[in-house]
Amino acid sequence: MTARTRAPRAIETVLRRASSIPPASVAILVFLASYSCALLPRTPPIEGPAPVASLERVTLGGVEQTMLVRGADTSKPILLFVHGGPGMVGVPLEHAMRYLEDDFIVVTYDQRGAGKSGSIEDGAAPIGRYVDDLVELERLLVARFGKERVYLVGHSWGSLVAMLAVKQEPALVAAYIGVGHVVSTIEQEALSYRFAVDRARETRNSRALAELSSVAPPYLGEDGRLRMEDLALQRKWLELLGGVWYDYRKMGNKDMLGVYFSAREYSIVDWMEVERRAKYATVATWNESMAIDLRVDAARIEAPAYFFTGRRDYNTPHELISDYYRSLDAPAGKDFVWFERSGHVPFMEEPERFHAELLRVVAETEAARTRPY
Repeated sequence: MTARTRAPRAIETVLRRASSIPPASVAILVFLASYSCALLPRTPPIEGPAPVASLERVTLGGVEQTMLVRGADTSKPILLFVHGGPGMVGVPLEHAMRYLEDDFIVVTYDQRGAGKSGSIEDGAAPIGRYVDDLVELERLLVARFGKERVYLVGHSWGSLVAMLAVKQEPALVAAYIGVGHVVSTIEQEALSYRFAVDRARETRNSRALAELSSVAPPYLGEDGRLRMEDLALQRKWLELLGGVWYDYRKMGNKDMLGVYFSAREYSIVDWMEVERRAKYATVATWNESMAIDLRVDAARIEAPAYFFTGRRDYNTPHELISDYYRSLDAPAGKDFVWFERSGHVPFMEEPERFHAELLRVVAETEAARTRPY
């Protein structure tokens, strides 16, 4: 079997495990992935007064990692996006945010052990490594583009890494934007599971109830390590019961995966590694993430903080995000923004609103910076 035939099969496995996508949709996405992967990895050029469009390898913390840098004008602010997971891919997400390229230098990257970036197969993946990598990347970007700071966006798991990076090096961050924020993984998993069970009962979904009753957070096996199949089962039902997207029938995991697999920045070999690396990174970081509570570990930060929260997000339940926001000591300012027609992914579900709110963040940050005292 050739690499080209193995890759679509690996992609199909990822699709089926990620959510209950109809077979026809799976076939279409696998075809698109096979087509995109048939070419050498590249990113298309972009037009503008001072454009940048670059797929690059950078060394962070001694590990080669891949980043995508795109923008129509390098005089604009840097927007650095920290992806979720852990172990999911970051580079392809830029395709879902192309609408930001006129106003920002948009930077996405695959964290260590994810996508096109170096592995963590030494058996250890302390979260501090991810934080240090991010701070190093911030320094690299501000030096390269002659900026003072970056606008830092952390999504889901990426919000945990990003918030700890803000706490560590606030001077590098013009403003922090948390999307689908992790606060306490162990508490959020319990709330997310309870939501799925309650919705299954409300809708009299006996199959969902039966399957959900076979697992329980924090989804650990007898060896004390994460059982990925248990977590995947809960996530499957969470989407189908309305806890991930505003309306998964109109936009759901299949659309996110469609974004991933349309990325020309990935080769066949890259996609063959995605599932294995995602599983490994999640298991390797799970137990440590359970011990983190940002209400304690990042109770105060010195950069402006914004929380972009989907009203129907029960992947990272908004009750805990609201609680963290209220308790957070942020002397530089903080704001909580509801996305009423979003779940866990407002940058895809409400792109125009997301764009407008980011521009507001920049305007407010710049106004505060230049305000006379």
